[in-house]
Amino acid sequence: MKKSLRDEKLESKADEAWNQVLENSEVLKAPAEYKEIALGDVKLQYQNFADQQGSTLSDVLANFGMTEDDLPSLAMDTMKERMVAKTIAKREKLSVDDSYLKSFLEEMLGVDKNSKNLTELIKTYKEEQSSHPKDDALIAKAKDFVASKCKTTKS
Repeated sequence: MKKSLRDEKLESKADEAWNQVLENSEVLKAPAEYKEIALGDVKLQYQNFADQQGSTLSDVLANFGMTEDDLPSLAMDTMKERMVAKTIAKREKLSVDDSYLKSFLEEMLGVDKNSKNLTELIKTYKEEQSSHPKDDALIAKAKDFVASKCKTTKS
């Protein structure tokens, strides 16, 4: 239990650091296709959540105080996060190999380690989460990198 609380605290600090990086980043220009892909991924995530709840997309969005008109804004945030992660990865020479991708997908999908091969994991992830699993894994890696460079102080 202690380890899990410690892990949660570290994850919270990593999220905070990552959010600061995103807040202080600006996308000056983005290809239209990136925006379309991000919008498709955001819609997929909310639709899958609605399906799991036995609800409609509109009802789920309403529960979050949103409508479908809010999805493009969320998609822009998703696109920005991908672009920031790719920039950090390029500058810091971070990459996602098959082993990291497999572990990431197993964790995100909540499946037992080694219960599926990488191809099956990618297919499931694309159906349930996002069309770009490697980008999402890169975001996780960039987020971990940013967190590893942060100095924490006692509050």
